[in-house]
Amino acid sequence: MQNLPLPPYLWHSPPVAMKTKTPLALAKQVLDIELAGLKAVRAQLDAQFTLAVETLAEALSHRNKLVVVGIGNAQRKPVGLIDSQDLPKLKLA
Repeated sequence: MQNLPLPPYLWHSPPVAMKTKTPLALAKQVLDIELAGLKAVRAQLDAQFTLAVETLAEALSHRNKLVVVGIGNAQRKPVGLIDSQDLPKLKLA
């Protein structure tokens, strides 16, 4: 797997204490950080993304099973997304 440089949304300095920013300014800062993150992800989308989606769609159209393996918090994506679906699943603790 190739090492990718940090996306721009991770370049920001630590947030300033909340008491120095208004809630509106803080909300705008958060949205700017998230927007930069989405733009970084968007810039990395290529033919591999299309191939992955087509491969998954093909497998699911034949009622094949999809195995998703990962480590992380169940509230985080994609695990949280999969957990929220009404699909049979097996979780290993």
